[in-house]
Formats: sequence, C-alpha cells, structure tokens
Amino acid sequence: MKSIDYIITPKALLTPDIVAMLTGIHESKGKQGLFIEAHSDVLTSLMEIAKVQSTGASNRIEGIHTTDKRLEEIVKSKSTPRNRNEQEIWVVL
Repeated sequence: MKSIDYIITPKALLTPDIVAMLTGIHESKGKQGLFIEAHSDVLTSLMEIAKVQSTGASNRIEGIHTTDKRLEEIVKSKSTPRNRNEQEIWVVL
C-alpha cells in the first residue's frame, strides 16, 4: 500500500518556480478585473461581434446561408426571420 507524507510532499511541490508562476497568475487575474472594469464597452462590442461571427460560421457549416447584415439583425433580435433558411438559424451564446 502506498503512503503519502502530507508534510514533506507539499514542500517538494512548492518550488520557487511554481510559486513564481502562481504569483504571476494571481497578478494577471487582478489586472484582468481592472481591464474589464475600465473597458467594458469595448469588451461588450467585441463579444457581440464574436457572437455574430460564430453564429454565421456554425450555420454555414450546417448549410444555412444568409447575408452578414441579415445575420447580424437576427442575432441581435432586431428582426424576425423572413424565410425558411433564416428560421433555421440558431444563435451561438
């Protein structure tokens, strides 16, 4: 049966390199939070663009085609589908 020494094992795992990496991750999370607060409008618009592009790509794979402008209107719920092809468009969230 294998035994684990819970005193020695953690000390062996927490090398200076690993502690430095963990510290870097912690600092980056703090910077990310500040960036989100400072640039929420930019991130929101980027998210909307990504939704439209992802929805368009996914639906083209399924053989459903429409114009980029119509796709954007449908994804943003500004318009109702006009035909069967547009009714089959599903939005990627």
